[in-house]
Amino acid sequence: ENVCGCPATACKCCAVIRRQWYQDFCIGAGRRPLHFLELVAQANGDPLPLKGVLAALRDSGHLPDLNARRGRRLPLIVFAAAAELWEVVRFLLGVKEVSPSTLLQAPEAALAPLDVIRLAEERGQMTATLEPSESLGCYFERLFHGQLLGPELAPAGWKYENHSWSCSGAGPCVLDCMLRMGDALPGAEETGVAFVAIEQSELNLARVKLADSECKMLPLNLHKRPASMDAACLDGDACLPVLLPLSYLQQNAGGREDQFLLVVPMNRIPTPRISRMTCLTVTVLTPCCGEPLKDVPIFIANRRHGSTDEKGRWQLGLPPGSFTVTSPQHCRTEAKIVVEPGSASMEVNLEASAEIFLYMKDMSGPESGSEKDGLFLCTGVDAIPDDDNEDSPAAPFCGTASLDGCTQIPPGRVVTNFPPVLELSRLGRCGEVLQQIPHRLQISPSDNRPCEMNEELTTWFMEFSGDCIIKLLSQPIRVANLMGRRSVQPSSNTVPANDQKMIGEAAVAQQPADVAVVVAAPVVAP
Repeated sequence: ENVCGCPATACKCCAVIRRQWYQDFCIGAGRRPLHFLELVAQANGDPLPLKGVLAALRDSGHLPDLNARRGRRLPLIVFAAAAELWEVVRFLLGVKEVSPSTLLQAPEAALAPLDVIRLAEERGQMTATLEPSESLGCYFERLFHGQLLGPELAPAGWKYENHSWSCSGAGPCVLDCMLRMGDALPGAEETGVAFVAIEQSELNLARVKLADSECKMLPLNLHKRPASMDAACLDGDACLPVLLPLSYLQQNAGGREDQFLLVVPMNRIPTPRISRMTCLTVTVLTPCCGEPLKDVPIFIANRRHGSTDEKGRWQLGLPPGSFTVTSPQHCRTEAKIVVEPGSASMEVNLEASAEIFLYMKDMSGPESGSEKDGLFLCTGVDAIPDDDNEDSPAAPFCGTASLDGCTQIPPGRVVTNFPPVLELSRLGRCGEVLQQIPHRLQISPSDNRPCEMNEELTTWFMEFSGDCIIKLLSQPIRVANLMGRRSVQPSSNTVPANDQKMIGEAAVAQQPADVAVVVAAPVVAP
């Protein structure tokens, strides 16, 4: 900032230089095909040079908006996707200043491998609601508003254990419950969450009553109890979070400004009502036989909360509010539910998709004496192994397939690196389809390589012909070998032609051959 030795704010020359430097850095003024950050993104190194550049900019307070589109200049992560710099894209998805929606909403996302899309979606689902509460009172107010929160969204310093909260510094134990007094409603004026002090014996009684699902009211008289809007300011062993009219709180004479006395008006009940969570049970079933599926991730309000168990079920307590239950990439349907205060237990069934996937894996080796790819079949995209720590990573199958009882999925319906090839159409007769796989499955690779079916599977498929095909093939099985060397396929072979044209027009021009980029030590912003 101090280019000529003068104070930066007093020197017009420095201001002009800074403005020009900023244009070269992230705008690329004039006819420059790439600006500096784009040049650094294309530079190779371990660690990535871009990592050191962004760290230096962050430390000096000069990090620009990485999600902004400046004229025809794409955001940095979209530029990297258009250039198919996937290591750079993966790195940028881990940068807190980069929004994953910038990539997911861009047409260049169709070029991305499956693991990159998953990473962006997971990051987007986490950041969508991952704003920690400013205080524990704000945390409970969000619960009363129907937000589905977890311990990770509690304010800093508070720890959740044994259905209660404790502060690492000081303060009483706060019971994890939702209590109401008077006519308090979430979001109403002059209403808030206060923490009311109780004794240790009363805390034990409250735990017992909360465990009783039939108990509607906590048998504790809270009239003239010490209270505060900040739980850490209370003295004693324990306290209860209560949503109440703020008129119930009176300044305690001779006490601290942050401590009050809870005074219940006459003709009002001094015992708090219990606002219970409603138990939601989600079951994922196959569309053909209604068989439960395990290990299917469940999302509520665009956030993953768990996976189904061995019985295909998953349970969670929900506060009053409206929620959408989904399972992306596993179920095409979604369920919208409304939880009313005092609602009984609710059950939701999600129907799994009937899609069938094919992928390849290099099976060449000294034992085989020839080059070949194993062709694997499965009924869930999660079953396809990731590239990490794999000597021969999975590759998408390029070609077509046909099987009696199944319909072909048109190219481009699902834009992903591992698109489904077939879809089960005989939903009530999946056992017959299962028996036909060794003999009737027709494989037509786009590179016209010979296909040798795995004849050893005939007995295996006959033995399990009574099982559900969607459930049985949730784990991959090798159905054939594609003989010969694999031809190199274009990275965008799963993108429809119209999308390819659109992506090609939006792609940023590559760096000219006569321009060399050298990135050495971390760059410090002037």
